Amino acid sequence: SASQFDKRVYYHTHDITSALRSGCNALGVILGYGLFKQFASDAWDFHKTPWRSHLKLLCQLHVTYRDGSESVMYSDESWKHASSPITYNELRTGEFYDARKEIPGWSEPGFDDSDWKQAPIVTGPGGKLCSMQMTPIKATGTIKPKALTEVKPGVFVYDLGQNISGWARLKAAGPEGATVTLRFAEKVLKNGALDSGNIKSLVHSEDFQTDRYTFKGKGIETWEPRFTYHGFQFVEISGFPGVPSLDTIEGVVVHTGLDSRGGFECANSTLNAIQMATRWSDLGNYHGFPTDCPHREKNGWMGDAHLSAEQLLLNFAPMSAYRKWLRDIFDTQRPNGQLPCIVPNSSWGFNWGSGPAWDSAALIIPWALYTYCGDLDALAEHYASMARYLDFALSMRKADGTIEFGLGDWCPVDWKRICPPNITDTAYIYVDAVILSISARLLG
Repeated sequence: SASQFDKRVYYHTHDITSALRSGCNALGVILGYGLFKQFASDAWDFHKTPWRSHLKLLCQLHVTYRDGSESVMYSDESWKHASSPITYNELRTGEFYDARKEIPGWSEPGFDDSDWKQAPIVTGPGGKLCSMQMTPIKATGTIKPKALTEVKPGVFVYDLGQNISGWARLKAAGPEGATVTLRFAEKVLKNGALDSGNIKSLVHSEDFQTDRYTFKGKGIETWEPRFTYHGFQFVEISGFPGVPSLDTIEGVVVHTGLDSRGGFECANSTLNAIQMATRWSDLGNYHGFPTDCPHREKNGWMGDAHLSAEQLLLNFAPMSAYRKWLRDIFDTQRPNGQLPCIVPNSSWGFNWGSGPAWDSAALIIPWALYTYCGDLDALAEHYASMARYLDFALSMRKADGTIEFGLGDWCPVDWKRICPPNITDTAYIYVDAVILSISARLLG
């Protein structure tokens, strides 16, 4: 799970009782990079994070027997490792898979691992270990394509009829070594060809939102990626052996598994459509933390998050997800109280892109959790850090008492009539001060 890995590293706990069998058992793990290590450069310097390193694993298996005794097995130098069929994976670009490199039975008892390498002891990312208590990311449904168009010889474009976050599941047969390329976008040109010009400029890679699958050549093969996701309505497929059909792929909807806890419906079809689009946007933009978009950036922009917090809490149950993200936010806080504009953070965005209209998520979201859920825990946990931020912001006051630093109103309806930042910044700091004042009384 994404975090400030040099400050906090989350571990996941799984109940594997149903997987245990009498006699010998084996434990196998596939590792992917996520935000821990990015290869392609981008506008936010995630390819330069201080914690980026090789893949690494910390694992314990606790088994409790019927007589109450317990045994613990853990990852150590007796473990072995090898390369998998996943030849490349990156959160913002995609995943490449070569089925010819599959290793049958690799995670089963009795597998011959004599030619595998011993696992070395390595340093951790640096952050303290914490249990992940957040609702996990999961696949929540599938969508069949509505249309398929051959836009030029050998290049086909699917239309799902709905913008989603997730990936495409491929099901097809092909000769050994044939490689299919899948590209993802939310727009097409007039001729039906994929148009990703509006979303790919900030991630500097030709493989932006691109997956590749190489066939092993043994009948029908089914594949979907594990360590990436895309935002898309349209899928381009090229290199396919023959002519694909509408059944060759399906869209898999993936997001943090937020439970629904509210809704809205009325006699006005326009309002109903807005509500439906809002819910889709909520789900498409929650992948471990609230993002601005599931394709172009995948960033946890603070302003986007606090502006949508009220309706998200009315529609869904993001409470545990918010609590986790708030810890990430304050893990980025500088000693003087300053906050960045995006979280998780590579060290980018403290001196550009931030400002009270964005930073105030650190106070507004804990306050929203209290307002809509009656939950004081976030306010209590982060009160001192919230006060430190307010002190920092007040230290930026000008002679006239107003505050002006950061982006201000980033998306006005009319750029010729943009609201001066000192108005929005001062107003947000006033709101922050009110939140902190009421919180102080509530917390005694």
